Amino acid sequence: MPDVAPNGRLLDRWGPVEWRGAAESIGQMVDQGWQVTSRCQACDLTMKTDLEALVKVKGHRFSLWNTSPRCRRLGCNGRVVFSGKPGNHWRTVELRAQCPPGKIPSRRQGCGWL
Repeated sequence: MPDVAPNGRLLDRWGPVEWRGAAESIGQMVDQGWQVTSRCQACDLTMKTDLEALVKVKGHRFSLWNTSPRCRRLGCNGRVVFSGKPGNHWRTVELRAQCPPGKIPSRRQGCGWL
């Protein structure tokens, strides 16, 4: 049986906006079992992102959506892009999306309620 969201929509038909609405913060991603990686756009360094360690440093409400911090490789001036695999789902989603309907963008906390 295919994975179905509470609204009845098949999860494999979800776009980035729906995934962002389901897991805006790193705390929600930890709770839902997301696996997140970062990939540098300049040098292609790919690293697993330790969400639990990030929660300890940044807090549960911090969001990786639409962020692109500097690459951690010595001497590289590139920026990384985050991608995530939600829970047991097969699909990998690039963490770039507009805020879901009914929410407004906030630089520090991601999307907030209207």
